Amino acid sequence: MSGLCECGCGYIVARRFAPGHNNYIQKQPWERVLARCVRVGECLVWQGAPKPDGYGGLSVRGKQFAIHRIMYEHFVGPIPPGLVIDHVKAKGCRFTTCCEPTHLEPVTQRENVRRSDNIVAANMAKTHCLRGHPLTKDNLFPCSFRIGKRKCRICAREYASIKWTELKA
Repeated sequence: MSGLCECGCGYIVARRFAPGHNNYIQKQPWERVLARCVRVGECLVWQGAPKPDGYGGLSVRGKQFAIHRIMYEHFVGPIPPGLVIDHVKAKGCRFTTCCEPTHLEPVTQRENVRRSDNIVAANMAKTHCLRGHPLTKDNLFPCSFRIGKRKCRICAREYASIKWTELKA
């Protein structure tokens, strides 16, 4: 029989001995994650309530942790500084609540965004502007009002030329 510790610390414990905090056997966070996961195809999917961002979360001593990070650190090793954990779709991972260690890979935040299927990743993948000019390093200049936004230098010159002729007329 298992349940929450009576002292209110948040641990799920196995009740093998008489009640009292020191007599409980406390489960490790990765054991708590495994207890609430189910296998769906190749994925190990968290069955607990997801956090607002869609990822599984677990509270350990009052602090929230992402379940995929807990599982990666226990079964693979520490996450290198400056890297985030990516759910690799190429390995068959379809769920943000998946915590299968073989589906997780440490990557930079830029690479993680590039691999996603959102609008930012779509814009990163563009090789030409709307008018067909190549978006190469020599044809780009950074937009001053939005960090990371790219502007086509040829289109900007054409636009400035049109505006200049309108002002002169």
